[in-house]
Amino acid sequence: MNPQEYRDLLAPVSALVRSVRPMILEHAVGKITAKGDNDFVTATDYAVQKILEEGLHAIRPDFAFLGEESTDHRLDLNVPTWVIDPIDGTTNFIHRYAFSCVSVGLVLGGDTLIGVVYNPYMDELFSAARGFGATLNDRPISVSEIDDFRYALVNIGTMAYHKNKTADAFRLWKRLFCAGSDIRRSGSAALDLCYVAVGRTEMYAEPALCSWDFAAGAVILREAGGKLTDWYGTPLVCDGKRHSVAASNGILHDEFCRIIAEEDVMSATEIE
Repeated sequence: MNPQEYRDLLAPVSALVRSVRPMILEHAVGKITAKGDNDFVTATDYAVQKILEEGLHAIRPDFAFLGEESTDHRLDLNVPTWVIDPIDGTTNFIHRYAFSCVSVGLVLGGDTLIGVVYNPYMDELFSAARGFGATLNDRPISVSEIDDFRYALVNIGTMAYHKNKTADAFRLWKRLFCAGSDIRRSGSAALDLCYVAVGRTEMYAEPALCSWDFAAGAVILREAGGKLTDWYGTPLVCDGKRHSVAASNGILHDEFCRIIAEEDVMSATEIE
């Protein structure tokens, strides 16, 4: 694919993602199933994923599809693949805590070519195509220019699915809270990445995320001028494996990773 081809996909994909807004706002949760500890899926997750899968297949029938609620989570890096989370922030959705989103990324070779993240509650659609910049509701966005850690607002992910691993992580959260301005916990990884991209926060840290959690947000953040690595400082790739995530406005990234290293919390990322 050439760059213009995948940029041209943004409009139909964005329209498709927006089309599921009524379904989410109606809050017809339906049956709730526990996939693991504090890891839930609702009938709405499945319904939204079905609509997205059918719609994306209609847009490009030659592309593969990987959804969080799929039974097969293998990702072939040699095949263009839609990597989606039908409702990122399902626990928020169940509790009527209006902060969830639909996340769609197109991945090839471990890199995201386009990303669309839509918050139906606020009607905010973040999107990006690699090499063409990032937008919020079609207006260009960029990361914040804060260069002093003391004034940084940091979003965190608390690993509700793996509470046996959180002792080290919470030690890091305390360090970040004391080093920066404050911390936030939203419950949606995709939106956390977009909030760094639009300059609402300066950083975001999570010990372990799956591809569908960060695929779309990765390209949006990078195209907005931010930086995305794992906790070791290695550029993040979307390869179907779990990864720790350190996202920032770029300016504060080295200090961010230094603090993570100093707290020696890598055991928090060791999740099967």
